[in-house]
Formats: sequence, structure tokens, C-alpha cells
Amino acid sequence: MAGRIYGEIGMRLSHHRRRLNMSREEMSNYLEVLPEKLSLYECGYELPTELEMLKLSKKFNVHYDNLIFGRGGKPK
Repeated sequence: MAGRIYGEIGMRLSHHRRRLNMSREEMSNYLEVLPEKLSLYECGYELPTELEMLKLSKKFNVHYDNLIFGRGGKPK
């Protein structure tokens, strides 16, 4: 398996999910993916699809760019 190249994005996804007091199972049901897939996202091994990222940004009430690039919302 590839390394955790998306670790920072995964940490942001996990942070926002926990902020809403949602379990991985609840969030995976919302995204319509298996809990194992959500775990791969949050651990930084894979990225959600664009549609999943849009659903996440809506659920978390944060801009899409914030999920990808962090608080500033812009690439470094």
C-alpha cells in the first residue's frame, strides 16, 4: 500500500467528523461508502472523490479548499 501522502487532508476530515460527533459508520453512510473506505481517507491513504469532497464540505459547513489546503484555503 502506498504511503500516507494525504495525511493532512485525512486529519482535517477526521477533525471535522469528530467535531460533529459523528461516528465513522454514520459518516460513511452519509457518503455512501464503506467504513473501511472512509478510514483510508482519514488515515491519508486515499482521497475522496470530488463529489464526496463536495458532500463533506456541505456537511462540515466549510469551503472545499479548506478541506484540501487547510485554514488559509490556498496551496502553499
